[in-house]
Amino acid sequence: MSGYRSGSRLVDPILSPYPFSRENEQINITEFINLIQTQLKRINPTFSFQFTADPPIAQAVNFLTQAVDRLLTEQGKDPKVSSDQYEEDIDYISNRRLRDELDKAKETTKNLNRYEHLLKKKEEKLEEEKSKVRAEKKGIKDMEVQLKQAQNDLEIQQKNWNDSKRFEQEKIRLDKEDADRKLSEAKDMKEKIEKKLEESTKHLKYEKESLMQLENCLNQTKQTLSIDQKRITQDKLEIEKEKWRLDQRSRKLEEQEILLNVKIEHLDQEKQSQESEKIKLQNIRKDIEDERNELLQIKDQIASFERESKLSARKSPIEDQGISDRQYISVNQEYDMKFIELEEREKEIEQAYRELQEQMDNFNRELEEREIVLDEREFSVEKQEKDIKKKLDNFSVIEASLIESKIQVEDLRTFTIPELEKQSETLSNLLQELTEKKQDMENLIENLHNEIFLVGKQKGMLEVIEEDKSQVSADSFQMNRSSNRDIDEITLELEQKIDKVQEREIELEHAHKEIENDREELTKAAEFLKKAHIEMEEKRKMIDKDLTEEKAKLKNQFLKLESGMRLLSTKEAEVFSFKRKLDEKNQMLIIKEKELMARLKKTDSHGSSIFEEKEGESY
Repeated sequence: MSGYRSGSRLVDPILSPYPFSRENEQINITEFINLIQTQLKRINPTFSFQFTADPPIAQAVNFLTQAVDRLLTEQGKDPKVSSDQYEEDIDYISNRRLRDELDKAKETTKNLNRYEHLLKKKEEKLEEEKSKVRAEKKGIKDMEVQLKQAQNDLEIQQKNWNDSKRFEQEKIRLDKEDADRKLSEAKDMKEKIEKKLEESTKHLKYEKESLMQLENCLNQTKQTLSIDQKRITQDKLEIEKEKWRLDQRSRKLEEQEILLNVKIEHLDQEKQSQESEKIKLQNIRKDIEDERNELLQIKDQIASFERESKLSARKSPIEDQGISDRQYISVNQEYDMKFIELEEREKEIEQAYRELQEQMDNFNRELEEREIVLDEREFSVEKQEKDIKKKLDNFSVIEASLIESKIQVEDLRTFTIPELEKQSETLSNLLQELTEKKQDMENLIENLHNEIFLVGKQKGMLEVIEEDKSQVSADSFQMNRSSNRDIDEITLELEQKIDKVQEREIELEHAHKEIENDREELTKAAEFLKKAHIEMEEKRKMIDKDLTEEKAKLKNQFLKLESGMRLLSTKEAEVFSFKRKLDEKNQMLIIKEKELMARLKKTDSHGSSIFEEKEGESY
């Protein structure tokens, strides 16, 4: 039984799978006493244990003493002798137990030394961790210095960006002055074009006035030529009609080559008509000469007849008078036929003149219509120039805004965004390092907690041992107490170190949060800049598209303007060519007038000479 008791008391709590406590000990002793009492009742059913206020161990000893006395009494032995022997056994057992307790105390002291050595190692490790934390703190300070340096570099870059922005603004101002200069040149060019148009308009008005004067001159020529157009032949009228038909055809076709061919043909026909008229005049002159010769012959005959009549007086005078009358009647009939022919030719000339007048009226109406068309085109050209100027102003404003936006985007793309990416990468590296260090600190703290738990466990074990030693000897109790005090001090120091480590961990977490906030702000700024860059790119593409469309429209308008100017130049050339044609026609009419006057003079002189000769012969 004693072996069972000592074994239960000296069990190692570290090796026991159950936690060691006094309540469990009280419960186990009571059950133990009840079990012993039950077994003893098997020997003597009247056996009962006398409980006292002693400790459970003393009660158990008393219980065993009573049981042994009862057994010895029943066996007939002296319980006192057994009691002395029992006391000796108790002393022996106590001494043995003390020796065991001393061995246990030595082993515990050895374990405490070992734990102290481990704690010293942990302390050294904590010192190393402190040095690491100080190094990390120094590294964080260095990183803060680097961040300040990066901020200074960013400020320097901002200053450089402002300088470049001022330079670009100065460049834009110079470009704007250049654009203003070009606009002024364009304005001067427009004024020159307007002056040219005004001069062209004045020239057209002058041409119209000259045409009116020409019309008046033609009217005067009509009045002067109304008497002298009796001897123009039918061929001449046909040639003039063909000439006007060719002129109308040339105006419709608007080809200078055809006009030149018509002019050459007209000259050839005029030459032929002149040749034919010359031949006709020669024939007329020959006829007149023949008639003159005939008249001379008649005169000679009359003279010879008179001479014969003188020789043969009173010889049929009535017959001679009848012959002379018949001759005068035949001559008068011939002259009447010639006058009738001249009247017919005069009517034909008047008809041709009326056709010419009608063509001149049509030409004047056509000129007026062309002037109206030219005025409308001039108005449309002015309107287009105003629209072009307005669009050019809008393009200048859009181009200036585009240049400024492009400069800002290029600055962001070249300087700001790479710098922000670099700083973001640096912060990411810092965060990664801090995360790794935080993980190391967490592992260290977990190890410290485990060690503290082990120390607490050892402390509980030492308390149990101390209680056992208090029952054995005061010296061993005093030794355990001093060792417990040392363990408490080590535990307190470890707890202080853990508190410091936790405070440093809190500081690191705060710094980590600040760095995370800075990183989020930088990320938001980078995203905002990226979005702004994307929006600027989209806006630039839209503006480039609008510019392309506006340039295409301006190009079409410029092409229309150039075609209008070419058409205007063509119309001016047509007007000048028409004026030259009218001048040529006027000169031709003057030449024809002179020829007709000369012919009429020749005809009148020839006719008057014939009449004079006839009158002389008649007399």
